[in-house]
Amino acid sequence: MSNDSPQVESFVVRFIHDAPEQRAWRGVIVHVQSNAEENFSDFADAVAFIARFVPVEKISAIQTGDTANGK
Repeated sequence: MSNDSPQVESFVVRFIHDAPEQRAWRGVIVHVQSNAEENFSDFADAVAFIARFVPVEKISAIQTGDTANGK
């Protein structure tokens, strides 16, 4: 049996605003397959968490069409 199935990585992202007097939001991201979880207050931290499981730089290159450098 061949292994032609696509690899799927799933994430749940929650944005939380604790109190009306607080201006800042915070977030929690969970990798569904491993149940790994991380809190974040800067979305760049959520993207870094995703990059642990998904080659984010390759996705960016595909979206921008910059595949000349082998990305």
